[in-house]
Amino acid sequence: MSAFRPLGNGFSSTEKLHLCTALLSESGHSIHFLMILSSNWAYLKDASKMQAYQDIKAKEEQELQDIQARSKEQLNSYT
Repeated sequence: MSAFRPLGNGFSSTEKLHLCTALLSESGHSIHFLMILSSNWAYLKDASKMQAYQDIKAKEEQELQDIQARSKEQLNSYT
């Protein structure tokens, strides 16, 4: 037996129209909710990747500054 039954003769055409409109409206709300959920997930995923990138960038900049400082110290020790 099919999970969906056609609208029977117990409904007038106006009632069928209202029922179909209500069902489409509900599915529209569900789709809208899923789109928002997907958008929020993508934003959070992107934000976590951006945070990881910024952490790596800060560590690399610190390492570069340390290397430059040691290099200057070595040059000053030769003079």
